[in-house]
Amino acid sequence: MNTRLLIALVLAVSACRGERRQTASWPGRPDSQPAPTPAARVDSNPPIPTAFAIVSGREARSLLAVYDTAGFRIDSTVLRRFPPGQQLLAGVGPGRQIPVRVESLTTEPEYYDPEFYFTPSVPRDWPEDVLAWIPNRPVRLLAVDTVSLPAELEQLLPTLVDSLFRAALLERQPEERPLSFTIKPARALHVAEAADVLLAVVPLDLSGKDWTDNGRASAFVVCDSLHKRVVYAVFGHPEWAPAENSQLITVVPYVFFQVAADPRVYFVGRSSGPWESLENSVFDVRTGRSVLKAR
Repeated sequence: MNTRLLIALVLAVSACRGERRQTASWPGRPDSQPAPTPAARVDSNPPIPTAFAIVSGREARSLLAVYDTAGFRIDSTVLRRFPPGQQLLAGVGPGRQIPVRVESLTTEPEYYDPEFYFTPSVPRDWPEDVLAWIPNRPVRLLAVDTVSLPAELEQLLPTLVDSLFRAALLERQPEERPLSFTIKPARALHVAEAADVLLAVVPLDLSGKDWTDNGRASAFVVCDSLHKRVVYAVFGHPEWAPAENSQLITVVPYVFFQVAADPRVYFVGRSSGPWESLENSVFDVRTGRSVLKAR
């Protein structure tokens, strides 16, 4: 691998404290900007905003956001869109949607998570982590393929992860810092509707002087596979540091979808901050960043 490329990559990653904001070419590939995220199409006769929830078993958690003609936005009053009796559609797979109904509602938030819960009426064989929505806009779930990492990215991972890891150490007390990490097999995800994008979740084992932490740390990487570029990468761990302004985040995608005529591809992912601040968020697949900017 080209020595100058490695040096430039390490400097770029270290400069942003655990999060890679700059793009970096894979070895032997020309520099080129990744494909821009398409703009949402404006509906000339817009319906009311669409509210979403994640259903797991017989419980569901509303996302504190809605989708309207401008895309996703924060809505702290979204709970009122889920009164008992409210009908929802739930996507249990590409092309398969079933109706569900809200039975009861609770406004008691989790200690670490200010989102709300309700109990839907669902079939007994209900799968985990299903996206449900108020059916005033068409929502299409997308098929997700698990693919192999390209050889160039696999070779780049040790250098990329090392840079993220070293920058993240600055947010940890010296006596709590791990000494090394081990990269475990990565899970690479691909959807046909964003054919030039590849997402990778890279679990990590950490080792200290007399302790180990297996699999809780990870790196999340977004790649422009057409131009062989790393667009975004970030290190995350659920108990790394309590700093409110931390740039560290654990991202685990699990539902990919599109809304109405909007050409953008979104995914819902578990978004874990630096101190067990677990929540669900909506991300743009091309940037890897949450589209929910603030509460």
